[in-house]
Amino acid sequence: MKLMKPRNFLTFALAALSGAVLLHTSQSVQQAESRLEILQSSIAREKEQLHILKAEWESLNRPDRLERLAKDFLDLVPPETAAMVDEASSLPEVSQDLLYEEAPETILQPVSAQQDQPEGAE
Repeated sequence: MKLMKPRNFLTFALAALSGAVLLHTSQSVQQAESRLEILQSSIAREKEQLHILKAEWESLNRPDRLERLAKDFLDLVPPETAAMVDEASSLPEVSQDLLYEEAPETILQPVSAQQDQPEGAE
């Protein structure tokens, strides 16, 4: 029985190693594609659910529906004009000095694009 030359053995070993790496890479790609399909279907379901929720939100917030619900469940009545005038007259007077008080003077300083460097750092 004749022994294999080291060069032939190395060639066969590299071919086997390359095949194993190719098989591993192929399986990794297939798993990644499977995960991608699952994620894409999940995204599609979420988008559909979001679309349904937006439509429901717009349906629930229709002004005519809200007005009807307010009439049915909130015993609201429009305020009388006299009540509004009485409330306005009961507000405290605001001093004219406070209305025209000068705003504090702001000091603007130039902003440089460069950051300050310590001396001798150039």
